[in-house]
Amino acid sequence: MVDAARPTADKSPKPGGTTPFQSGKNENAVPTNLITYKGRRIPARIDPDASILRVVEIMASSFGAPEHHITLALRDESDNLVTQTNIAAKVQSKETLK
Repeated sequence: MVDAARPTADKSPKPGGTTPFQSGKNENAVPTNLITYKGRRIPARIDPDASILRVVEIMASSFGAPEHHITLALRDESDNLVTQTNIAAKVQSKETLK
């Protein structure tokens, strides 16, 4: 699974005795986008604030890509390039990325 979320720091119980959900991920991470690579599909929980470079690095590692991650890019199903400026919108709309 591709995961570019950052750990949360606050793990203290909330008033009323309940403990907040702690997945070790940023609460801004939105499940789930689908990432495809050479015919394989992996569900991804991507932090919309994450660096696109880090997302691609984790994606390459998750797929076991033979190419170095710096030579890869993310695109949407319409072949539009996913950039740092549009990654949050793509994640929020749960687009399939490749």
